[in-house]
Parts: sequence; C-alpha cells; structure tokens
Amino acid sequence: MNILKNKSFQLIAAAILAGVIMLLPRPEGTRFEIKGDPQQKLLGQVQDRFRLVPPESEKSKGYVLETIAGSRSGDRPAEDLEQAAARLGQGKITIGYVNGLSPTAHRFLATLVFLIFMFVLEPIPLEVTALCIGVLLILIGVSDVKSAWAAYMHPVVLFIMCCLIFAIALDKAGLTKRMGQFVARKAGESVTRFTFILACGLGIASTVMHDAAATAIAIAAMLPLMRAAGIQPHTNTAKFMMLALPFACSSGGMGTLVGGGRCMVSAAFLKEFTGVEINFLDWALFAMPAALVTVPASVAAVWLVFRPDPSIKLPRFEDSLGPWTSLEKRTVLILAAVFVAWLTKSWHGLDYSVTGPLGVAALIMARVLVWEDI
Repeated sequence: MNILKNKSFQLIAAAILAGVIMLLPRPEGTRFEIKGDPQQKLLGQVQDRFRLVPPESEKSKGYVLETIAGSRSGDRPAEDLEQAAARLGQGKITIGYVNGLSPTAHRFLATLVFLIFMFVLEPIPLEVTALCIGVLLILIGVSDVKSAWAAYMHPVVLFIMCCLIFAIALDKAGLTKRMGQFVARKAGESVTRFTFILACGLGIASTVMHDAAATAIAIAAMLPLMRAAGIQPHTNTAKFMMLALPFACSSGGMGTLVGGGRCMVSAAFLKEFTGVEINFLDWALFAMPAALVTVPASVAAVWLVFRPDPSIKLPRFEDSLGPWTSLEKRTVLILAAVFVAWLTKSWHGLDYSVTGPLGVAALIMARVLVWEDI
C-alpha cells in the first residue's frame, strides 16, 4: 500500500487516468450550429447529407444543421462539414456542437479529471497545481494566452514574476554565494577591480535574468565584503560600489526580453496595438550589442564621478569553492531548459507565460524551492 502513497506514482496515475478519458469514444452528436454563413451557402453544399433545423428563436445568429439518417456523412459529420466549409473558401464559418462533444471539450474533460485527481490526492503542492491550470488550458487549445490568465493577471506580469522566482532559486541553491566568492578571488584586494568585474558580469547576466533580481543578488554578495573591508556609508567608495551595480544591470536588462519587465511590457503593447510581434531572437539581435557596450560604459561613468579610495583593500578568499552540489546542478539544468524554451519560442510557439510557470513547477518538484520561498 505504500506505493499508493508515493507522490510520483500518484502523478503518473493522474496522467494515465486523463489518457484513459481521451481514449474513450467521443459522442459526435447529430446537430451542429453554423455561424458566419448568413447566406447559408454551406447548407447548399451538404443538403444531401444534412437538413436545416427550424430556429428556436428569431434572435439566433446562425442556423442549425442535423444529419440525415443513413446519409454518407458517416461517423464524423462535423469533419464532413468542416471540409465542405473549407471548399467554400470562407474562413469565417464556425461549426459548433449542439448535442455532441467537440474534440476541444473532450480534451478539457480529460484535463478536468486530471486536475480533480491532483487536487484530491496532492501529489504536488496545491499552489503548483493551481498555477498549472492556465498552462494546461493553453497547451490543450481550450483557451488562448490572454483569456487563460485573465482570472489571474496579465501574461506579462506572470512572466516577470517567474523571472523573480528564478532569482530566488539561484540564491537558495547557493549559486549567488559561489559567484560572489569567484569574483572576489579573481579581483583580489582591489575595490575597483572587484566592482568592475561583479557589475559588468551581472550586467551581462541581466540580459537573461531580471535586472532587479540581478542587482539584489549582487548587493547580497557585496555587502559582507564591504563590512569586512570597513567601507563607511556615504563615502565615494561606497557610492561607487552601490551605484555601479544598478546602472550596469539596468543597461544589460535591455539585451533580451527576459532582462527587464519594461522589455516584455513594451513588446506586449506593440503586439496589442499594432499586431507586430517581436520574438526573443529579434529583440536580442538589435538590443544585445547595445547592452554589451553600455554595461561597462555605465560602470566607467560611475567610477569617473565617484572615485573609490585606492587604499581600501578587500579581504582575500583562499578557501576552495568546492564541487558543485546536486542542488546547484538541478537548478542550473532547469533554468537552462526554461531559457532555451524562451529562446526558441518562434519555433515551438509556446508563450513565455507557459514555459515560465512550468519552470517554477519544475523547481518545486525538484525540491529546489518550496512554495513558502515564493
């Protein structure tokens, strides 16, 4: 009986149950509502196989066709109507099921059974299951991206939220501490060299992660070193170290759509108002060169205004960083997969608001994060 309590077994069982629902025969029905055909041209094409059903109301926007018993429409009358509509060359004609179950409804029923199973047995946290509802509705074609997330938030806000959660995962896995020690070892005792390396490194990293998150990570890595070196607030050294980070990360954030919320928001508005969509690669092609130039330029500009005290020395890190832990490897693997999915959106067509939550769910299922961390 222990296997029945196993979370992996329960998750597989839920997926199998949904698959069984999909394998069950789908009732096709005999009546279909036709819209977008005011002149009833489709009826003229199929009148030997379908008959017109008298309308129940004068306000009806379409008309209803019913299969004629024994006609050659076969077991798939809806497909027969779709083929006839395609021959007419009128793409505005829509065919709805009146007393049958459409393929979309069949997929939704299987998804609903899967979700009920997940909510009752909780093989994964309920919050993750709830987050995946919108993802599943988009993946099975029941809803478009905007409608699926309408009950939650705008898809762009969800994308930004996922970027911030990924930054939390990097910090919890210990990758930020590893990065800070690595930079400190390479920079030696020089404040200027350390700040340039850290700011430029995270500025470039901001092209593939949220710039605000990158700044928070850098400050968390820098503050202990500043305290150890005895750097006082309000001095030029402190101002240089603290201001170089947000300037560099903000400059790097424009490199890709992932870099900052403003990038995705502007791309979303452009698509909504003009219909022009800029994908990940197109944005990076034009913005990345500018980001690579402005990141070191912004740090240099701050250095010119706030010259650090050359007599201040940072503490040295002599301890080895040690091998990568399993937690660090899992985190990097999941985040790399999400980034590749974002990079190849123009090929697979999955929206950023779909692959992002899937990445968050993967981090929780891989025990990198718990919901309380989010």
